[in-house]
Amino acid sequence: MNGIEKAVTELQRGHIILYPTDTVYGLGVDAFNFEAVSALEKLKGRTGEKHFLILLPNIDAINEYAVMSPAALELATKFLPGPLTLVLPAKDTLPNFLTHDGSIGIRIPDNQFCLELAEAFGRPFTTTSANVSGEEVGNSVDEILRQFGEKVGEISLVGGDGEKPTGKYSTIVRFVEGAPEIIREGTLSCEILGL
Repeated sequence: MNGIEKAVTELQRGHIILYPTDTVYGLGVDAFNFEAVSALEKLKGRTGEKHFLILLPNIDAINEYAVMSPAALELATKFLPGPLTLVLPAKDTLPNFLTHDGSIGIRIPDNQFCLELAEAFGRPFTTTSANVSGEEVGNSVDEILRQFGEKVGEISLVGGDGEKPTGKYSTIVRFVEGAPEIIREGTLSCEILGL
C-alpha cells in the first residue's frame, strides 16, 4: 500500500492525518464525517466558531460544492492550484456543520500529495493549519507533533514523504456578495491577484 492509499484508508476510518501543502502543514479528516470533524476541533482546541476549509483536486470539483461567479472562476483559473483560498456560497451538497453563514472555504494546493489524495479519496477532506489554536505552525513534522503533546496519538498518519511547505499562508478571497473581499493577504498579494 502506497502513501496515498494509506492516507485514503485513514480518512475513510474517520482518523486525522497530517500532511504538507504548498503553504503550511495541514490536518485532514473526511469533511463529511461529523465525528471526525469534531475530533479535529478538539485536537486543535477550537470552539467551533471557526469553520474548516475543504481541499479539492481541481477547479471542476468546486462546482459540485459551491457556486462560482465569473470573477471567482477567473481568479481560480489563473491561480489554482496555488496558495489561494476561495470563500464561496456553499451548495446543499455540503453538510451544515461545514459551512459558515452559507459559505465554504476551498483550497486546491499546488502540492502533488494533496492533489493525488483528493483525487483518490473522491470527496472533500478538511485542510486546516497543523497547530494548536492560537499557536504558530511548526516548521517541521517533529515540531508539530511536539506541540500536540499527549494528544499526538490522535494523529494517525503523517503523509507526503518529507515534503516541506513554504511556511507562508494562503491568501483568502471571499466571493459571496458583490465585489471580492480579501479576508487575509498571504503569499499572493492584492497586486498579484489584481484586486
